[in-house]
Amino acid sequence: MGVIANTWFTPIIATITILGVISAAVTSGDTALRSARLIIADFMNFDQKPIKNRLLIAIPMFAVTALILVYSLARPEGFDMIWRYFAWGNQLLATVTLWSITVYLAKNKEKQWYFITLFPALFMTMVTGCFLFVAEKEGLGTVLPKPVGYGIGATITMVCLILFWRWRKKLTFAQNPKR
Repeated sequence: MGVIANTWFTPIIATITILGVISAAVTSGDTALRSARLIIADFMNFDQKPIKNRLLIAIPMFAVTALILVYSLARPEGFDMIWRYFAWGNQLLATVTLWSITVYLAKNKEKQWYFITLFPALFMTMVTGCFLFVAEKEGLGTVLPKPVGYGIGATITMVCLILFWRWRKKLTFAQNPKR
């Protein structure tokens, strides 16, 4: 980033660009930690109005974050590994969201609207499932042959599809018992 900013832009624009990139990361981290704190508090039914309650959740989260940062700085490949699994976690979140929308559409909409999100959910299930078993850097892909890893990912995907169809069949029967 510094090379591009310094060769393509004037010094003032380069400085603004670099500061913008840094502040984007800081604000993203701040938002992520705040969201995580609120999710944990909601999950545990923990009121977040008193500062004490906020700190009871935030301090352990900050400690874990600090340990992750120390790890990423202590090992040359640390940041690369953390980033890889962060990206995987982000894709896993997208997968869960797609499945949630699919279930919502199957439950609340007439006709077959759930197919709109079912196929992307299946695709993302395959992608996120396979990653764990074929990743070559510090993953099971260093131990398992790729065909086995892809087979496991495909099995996870098929199990999810079968579970969805079974749930859908029960839902259809419950909504129309005369069938």
